[in-house]
Amino acid sequence: MDQKLNQLLEQLYIFLRDQGFSAQSETIRKLIYCVEINDVKKFRKEFKSSMIWGGVGSIRDIDLRDREKQNKLNVYMKELKELGSKV
Repeated sequence: MDQKLNQLLEQLYIFLRDQGFSAQSETIRKLIYCVEINDVKKFRKEFKSSMIWGGVGSIRDIDLRDREKQNKLNVYMKELKELGSKV
């Protein structure tokens, strides 16, 4: 899979972990693992999960209450949507 996708996932994982979102960062860790072992089918399944995109507790639902950090997360999520949907 794409190196750019892997780099983005690593950055997003570190960002979420450092903000204290351990469950959400572990979801990203699963995607990283899929990229590392080149498991496209599992990546697609994890990528579409509600833990990333939907509802309370999802990464998409995180409100950091800090404009700069929130903007950074929004950029990561936009890039993830673009790169991940190409897999």
